Amino acid sequence: MELASKGAGTVGLAEASLRDYLAATQAQLTARTEFVRADAEQLVSEATDRELLDMYRKEAGMTVRNDSAELIRSLATKRREMRDKREKELAKVTAANSFDASGLARVPQEKLDAAKKSFAVLSEELSSGEWIALVGGYVKVISAGVDQLASPTDDKPKDDTP
Repeated sequence: MELASKGAGTVGLAEASLRDYLAATQAQLTARTEFVRADAEQLVSEATDRELLDMYRKEAGMTVRNDSAELIRSLATKRREMRDKREKELAKVTAANSFDASGLARVPQEKLDAAKKSFAVLSEELSSGEWIALVGGYVKVISAGVDQLASPTDDKPKDDTP
């Protein structure tokens, strides 16, 4: 009975550790993605600013025309086009560097609850030898679950029986 109580407690500790690990991993991935996105946005902005300055320099080197208002309008139009281009590029950078946490592994709460309940029931029914056999099988199931969390490409667990 004491072994079952310890098993239920161990499952609870494993659940808390798994939740902490997933939360820390998600926070790190979010922060890294944000840094990459900000850096890419800065590069796009700087490139657009350089292009705009080059255009101004080119236009300034031209002979002065009588219709300076037309020159100002054309420069304003080019600037607007460049700002639109920058916004489109920034939108692409944001889309490419957005982090979607829904793809991360989730804590299998229903399985952990079922394991806790099973340990509580079995704490009163199994002998020491039966407990050792049960724990050996349960370790295999936990290992398979950890392997599945490590590779989220598999959608279903290898073995659902404890």
